[in-house]
Amino acid sequence: MYNSSSFRRPQTTAEAAPEKYRNEVQQLKELFETWSNEDLQSVLIETSGDVELAAARISEGQSAGYDLRITVTHT
Repeated sequence: MYNSSSFRRPQTTAEAAPEKYRNEVQQLKELFETWSNEDLQSVLIETSGDVELAAARISEGQSAGYDLRITVTHT
């Protein structure tokens, strides 16, 4: 199940700085419009700002803290 940034560990002040990876977040936002800036920033922190690697991890569902698989349950 996907966990938004509010369910993950709190970020340190350095990680949460709005300036960090701002340009990279905007690049990813063009590809992943439904993702929050905070979630995109978290992936960029994991990848040390590597936009291509971040995009690949998001696309493949391999970013830590994210499970993008959809589960269908019958009630």
